[in-house]
Amino acid sequence: VLNPAESGGQRFLLLTIAFEVKDAAALEELKARDAELRDVVLQSVGAKSVEYLADMTKRDSIKAELKAVAGKLFP
Repeated sequence: VLNPAESGGQRFLLLTIAFEVKDAAALEELKARDAELRDVVLQSVGAKSVEYLADMTKRDSIKAELKAVAGKLFP
C-alpha cells in the first residue's frame, strides 16, 4: 500500500506484483532480499501520480521500469 505522488495523502494504491525467476536459487535470493525489493518498487511507483498510474497506455512502461529497478538488485 502506498500514496502516489501529488496525492497529498488523500489517495492510496494497493499494489500486487509478481516476479518470475529462473530457478530455486534465484527464488531464495529474492526471498532473502524481499525488503530491498519492496523498497525500490514502492519508491518507483510512489513517485508517479494517480493520473499516470491510471493511464492504461503507461502499463508497459511501468512494467519495464520495475523490471529495470529489480534488475539492479538482481543482475
